[in-house]
Amino acid sequence: MKKYLTSLLLWATIIIGEVHCFFAGIPGSYNWIWRREYPLTLQWNVWFVAKEINYLLLIIAIGVYQRNRINSLTVRVFTYFGLLDFILYFYNYKTWGYGKVYVWMAAAWVLMYNWNKITACLWLQLEHLVNPNR
Repeated sequence: MKKYLTSLLLWATIIIGEVHCFFAGIPGSYNWIWRREYPLTLQWNVWFVAKEINYLLLIIAIGVYQRNRINSLTVRVFTYFGLLDFILYFYNYKTWGYGKVYVWMAAAWVLMYNWNKITACLWLQLEHLVNPNR
């Protein structure tokens, strides 16, 4: 389990990062600030706390990183996701349907994980088309 802890922590950051959506539309303002009055909506308070928790999870994920196929792939997918997320920020960022990017992210992870099997199967099919007698 510790072997894949980096991957588990990175995937947990997505779940924690989206918890604030459950608090959208709740009226009123709340003050979670310790030293001074700074009212925010509950959704924004949860979003800021989730961000801070995610920073801690990322630091822990870096600290327990063990180089293996799963962790390397997860780090690579999260890097691509970060770049895509940054680009989408400037083009209609976080609109309805944005959640599909998480489905694409999971699909990319599965595709990249099985890439060698997929290409081997395709090469086998191509060889069968070229040499049908084999």
